[in-house]
Amino acid sequence: MSIKTVIKGNKALTVPEILRAILDHTTPPTLASAACVSRTWSSVALDKLWSDSDVKVIDLLQVLPLELIVYEGTEGVPSPYWKLQRDPTDEEWIRFQSYASCIRSLSMPGQDTKAADRPRFDPSITEWKLKNDVLFPRLRRVEWSIPTKIAIPSSGLSSFTTSGLQELSLTTISGWWTAPDVVTSTLHDLMTIEGLRLKKFKFKAPSVDPNLEHTIADFITTQKDTLQAIELLTPCPPASPLLRQSLGNLTALDIHIPHGDAEVAIAVQALVEGCPRVSYLRMGITAGIFDLDIPGLRATLGWQLLSFDVWSSECICLSKGHIADMASAWPKLKKLGFKCSMPMIEPRIYVDTLVPSRWRIPLSRLADIISGFSELEELCAEFFYDLNEESRPPVSSHSSSPIRCGSRLRKLRLGRSTLPRSKERDTMGVYMAAFCPPGLRIQRSYLKPPPQGRGIMIPWVEAEGIAVAGRDADPQWNSLFQKMEDLHGGASIWVGSIPEEDDGVWF
Repeated sequence: MSIKTVIKGNKALTVPEILRAILDHTTPPTLASAACVSRTWSSVALDKLWSDSDVKVIDLLQVLPLELIVYEGTEGVPSPYWKLQRDPTDEEWIRFQSYASCIRSLSMPGQDTKAADRPRFDPSITEWKLKNDVLFPRLRRVEWSIPTKIAIPSSGLSSFTTSGLQELSLTTISGWWTAPDVVTSTLHDLMTIEGLRLKKFKFKAPSVDPNLEHTIADFITTQKDTLQAIELLTPCPPASPLLRQSLGNLTALDIHIPHGDAEVAIAVQALVEGCPRVSYLRMGITAGIFDLDIPGLRATLGWQLLSFDVWSSECICLSKGHIADMASAWPKLKKLGFKCSMPMIEPRIYVDTLVPSRWRIPLSRLADIISGFSELEELCAEFFYDLNEESRPPVSSHSSSPIRCGSRLRKLRLGRSTLPRSKERDTMGVYMAAFCPPGLRIQRSYLKPPPQGRGIMIPWVEAEGIAVAGRDADPQWNSLFQKMEDLHGGASIWVGSIPEEDDGVWF
């Protein structure tokens, strides 16, 4: 029986409200198929398809008569450039506007994507027939890469959207040193939108000048009553106005600060006092180490956190005392993450050296973390098993009875954690089984040679560990996980990629 026969026999499927409720539970490919059934179905399915999906700019522009010109860019890399073949007809423009009017999420690919996937555009594409109309009246989310030279002008964002915009992400791409004026212009234009009330704001740049810092701070101030999440992925000097905000409704903050000094301590303390409701914190420590004893960092204990992620450009210093202090301040913490961005040089250089102890955490800290944070469900940290007394796990490798653990931990990201020598691996397995609950989901990564070849000072590339059907493809790691399973009475450990979940907090 065909779907058209079913529709004729059930008039309810032609009622838009009923059809919309049914299509709420479908996927984009199914919606595309549903759009081909009838005019009624097409109207409902296309509206949902364009409104629920994150639409790439290039996908929308394909509706217009474009031609792709590829010219040789820098270093001989092909650089695609889209321009109009001719003026669109009224019918083509009406179709383009009908799709644009449904879109709620729009993104322009940035530097993180391949060059072929982030083509530049002739500005006349969107200026043609735009006039004073709002192109995306239902737009709620924008992810925009600040372009230079030939591109859709970011200053046009104010005419693209309305005060209904709730989430905004701005990223500067290659040629960022020419972008401050463009960013400033963009933010000033957005501040002219009457009634604009953002809930999430993200800004990413390698660096910002003082004038731009003040512009961003002014923009944040205009949205202080509604902003719930801010991600400032750029180094913030201690005197930066970005560190001196008072946002009573802010619950999520991602900020990068320099190595602590007295001025940083004052700024962070002011931030804690000005944003008392922060419960999700991501913090980057640039040009230094993470250590709660550094001026400023201890002030973060004033927040009642549910999630805390930190990365350091040099190393992680995590003592038993630090863990105890954090556990006392954040008893309801559910997610904890530590990451060091130390350059990843060829692994053999680290053999028989003390370097791993700078960017990995002694395995003995695992017990302190799990026992200290009784509500913890997700942990990301890179551990090493050392033979010195300070980090040797106090367990016996001869344990054979099933181990019971009351921890709520469900996800463990081990990153580039290392294994000890073969004779110590059983002990490590028993130790991890003693503190990690049964049925864990585990994700690992490893270092692989860079594409340009080996070399002492050529950084290796971090890649996700290989897993097959939930088992680690590395026989040594798989053996360790098998040991844990045996001690947990056969409860399986699943190894593989763990999707990031943030409860919709971040952009």
